[in-house]
Formats: sequence, C-alpha cells, structure tokens
Amino acid sequence: MSSRTVALVHREAEGSLLALQLLLALAVQTPAGQPLALPGCPRRELLRLRGAITAALRSLGPRQFWQYQQMLTVVRSEARPKRVSAKVRQEWPRRKDHKPPKPPKLRVMNDALKAKLAKVLSVA
Repeated sequence: MSSRTVALVHREAEGSLLALQLLLALAVQTPAGQPLALPGCPRRELLRLRGAITAALRSLGPRQFWQYQQMLTVVRSEARPKRVSAKVRQEWPRRKDHKPPKPPKLRVMNDALKAKLAKVLSVA
C-alpha cells in the first residue's frame, strides 16, 4: 500500500480486491459450448491476461508494440528508490544560545574634546 492515511489505505485495499474479483471473473468466463473452467491461481491468470494483451498489441504492428514497451518501461521506472539513510527533516529554528556580555570598551578623550566639554559646561 502506498497511501499515507488510513482511509486511503482502506480504499486502495478495496480497489485491489475488486480488481482481483474482476480478474477471477474473467478467468471463469468461457465461450459458449465449453465446460466451465474453475479459476486457478490469480497470478497465473494475470500472466495469461498480460500475454493476451501483448499478443493483441503485437498483431497491431511493431510501432504500437514499441510504444507499449516504452510505456511499460516508464511505469516500471516510476518506482520510488529505497531510502539509503534515515529520514532527517530540516532542522527547526531555535532560540540563540546565550552569550555573556563582553567587557566595556573604555575610550579616552583627547585634549580637544576636553576643552570643548569644559566650555559647554561653563556656559550653562
């Protein structure tokens, strides 16, 4: 099953069982006048049905059969590759680590700034 939710898994399983029932019903169908054949292994019936489809496509011509083979290779290559490593999601943003405050930078006033400060303080 390839679905991710429970409801879709149930729907997928139901579809698979319906397909199996149809396959077995096709296997039981016989032309008029022939005895009723009991269905065999579902795998064998599926292979028989695929063989009949392939034979029908071959009878249409080489171009159609080649297109059919190309479509089959595309379908087979769509299988997801197996995971090599563990699934890791993107790391969630977190608070930054606490950095302690740095020591203050002491500035030294030069003589020109000291003169300006004295002038401003004396005027007020």
